[in-house]
Amino acid sequence: MSQATSAFHNEVVSKPPPGRADTPFDEAAVRTFFRFVKGQGDGVVEMRLIRASGGVMGIGFYSDEDAFAKACRTNDGNLQIYGGIQPRPRRFLDRAPNGIQPRSQGGKAEDIETVRMQIIDLDPDRPKGTASTAEQLALSRSVAERIRADAVTRGWPAPPLVMSGNGVHVYFFFPEVHIRDQVHREEVAAGFKAFEAWVQRTYATDGIKIDKISDLPRIIKVPGVMSIKGDNSPERPWRRAHFLTDSTRVENGAFWDFVNTLPAAEKEKKAKATTKDSGTADTEIVFGDQPSERVMKVVFGNKNIKAHWEGRGKPAMNADGTPGDTSRSGYDWTVLLGLIKAGITDPSELATAVFHRPAGAGAEKDKDYVIRTVLKALRVMESHDQNGHAGTINFEVHSATCTNSNPKKFTLATSLGTLELETEDLSTSKKFSEAFLNAFGRYPVGDPLNTQSDWAQLVDSWLEKATVVELPPEASKEFRLKEAVIRAVDNMPEGHDVEDLDSNQYLIIDGRRTFKSKAVERTVNSSLVGSTKVKSHTICDTLRKLGCTEPLPRIGQKRVRVFAVPDQWPVEFTGVDTSASAAPDSDADPRQLCFPFMMEEPVNA
Repeated sequence: MSQATSAFHNEVVSKPPPGRADTPFDEAAVRTFFRFVKGQGDGVVEMRLIRASGGVMGIGFYSDEDAFAKACRTNDGNLQIYGGIQPRPRRFLDRAPNGIQPRSQGGKAEDIETVRMQIIDLDPDRPKGTASTAEQLALSRSVAERIRADAVTRGWPAPPLVMSGNGVHVYFFFPEVHIRDQVHREEVAAGFKAFEAWVQRTYATDGIKIDKISDLPRIIKVPGVMSIKGDNSPERPWRRAHFLTDSTRVENGAFWDFVNTLPAAEKEKKAKATTKDSGTADTEIVFGDQPSERVMKVVFGNKNIKAHWEGRGKPAMNADGTPGDTSRSGYDWTVLLGLIKAGITDPSELATAVFHRPAGAGAEKDKDYVIRTVLKALRVMESHDQNGHAGTINFEVHSATCTNSNPKKFTLATSLGTLELETEDLSTSKKFSEAFLNAFGRYPVGDPLNTQSDWAQLVDSWLEKATVVELPPEASKEFRLKEAVIRAVDNMPEGHDVEDLDSNQYLIIDGRRTFKSKAVERTVNSSLVGSTKVKSHTICDTLRKLGCTEPLPRIGQKRVRVFAVPDQWPVEFTGVDTSASAAPDSDADPRQLCFPFMMEEPVNA
């Protein structure tokens, strides 16, 4: 080790460790991350040490797993420890060989030669420079679990989840890709960026942001080390990053194939509508000073168009749990389709209407965007008119799959691409048309879609030989509800008076934690993402299935209807078997064994 490197280590180690939860360094998680990044190739893993207040203290490049783990242990709790998501070329080992040196520049995009995974970073909205609360962390986890369950439904390996200290990281693996040249590097980067944008649109949730970390040289918190952002307080404590799920690396080509389809779709959305291929190169569009009189007559003569014109009326959440398109561009699109259906087809008239739509803030948009959107809407409606009376539908379904869940999810492999549907989307041709339009930007047309009886026969023909996809228990709504109920119970603070039971707190009665189901209901309904409100009787049934009892204790002059926590939650939720045949290997609080990332205070053995 060089003199400079040794001095740097001494400087870090000599700092007094800050106050933090007394959780041990997780060397196994650190080593797992190292293997995730390095793989079997000759690349190296970049480590970057950053002050809690910001600023790079040093960088190292590691080919040796033991040295990487030792450096993490040495600096744990003193500095923020990050690692590169993608391996760096072997030549980087010469810069800081298996040790930290006081450098500030790590790998750049042009240096990346191999990619092995993509990580989605779910981060709660909170004041800058602070740690997350338990509630914010729980919301991040609920979104991550939904992403994980949907990944399994799509036929991808279940991505491991990592509690990063303040949010949750979702690890997506794929077979190692070797970058051939700069053009290929840009294609790979475009795929990562497009997938991140797709996740942002698909899983948009109030209170949660998806950090932009898709660039190739990106670094991320190493699992197993302490996150020391902000002040360490009971409400916003420092936490140790750790795996929330199985950490086995499983990969197949399905995920990477999906990622590679996204850049083309994004490029199509951004393509100039006036290019030669669009067939509209000669279209001249002139923007007027205000919408025409007949546009405004249509707007105020149709309550739906009027609502969309004003930027309201579209659902924030679709029936399948995905976010509705309530963006300004989404309202622009529905207004355009309404105007075209009403007989207004002059491109300049339509462009002027969108540009001046008050809720759309059209004047802030590029006029090219308005032109592209108008011409695309005209093409879609023209295609619908030309094919609306065809005897057969204007697409083919090659195969279908359906899940064994309730409700079921369906995937149709069509001549236009893959179409993912809920049961409700197949109930009527109208609902199917909406899903089809959202997926492919065009209407499905043909006689079988015009009557319900013909529609039912058509759907039956698609699903007659559908492949059934067996989903694991964690992909079911019931499993996710049970997890949410357990989190709600385990996060309740302790109360002191019977009145506290009505304030989402528990009491110790006869040596057991007791609580009211209404408290669980309130917490669950505020944390479940994309779900219909869970009713009281469902919460009570779920508590009973989890082993909670109803002791009806007497408090004062009356008996109180409460639930009591079981000695141990079901093993499928804790991974801990406390039966007589299973010897405990820890004196830890049972809540820590269930959900260690929820513990706000140290657990004293």
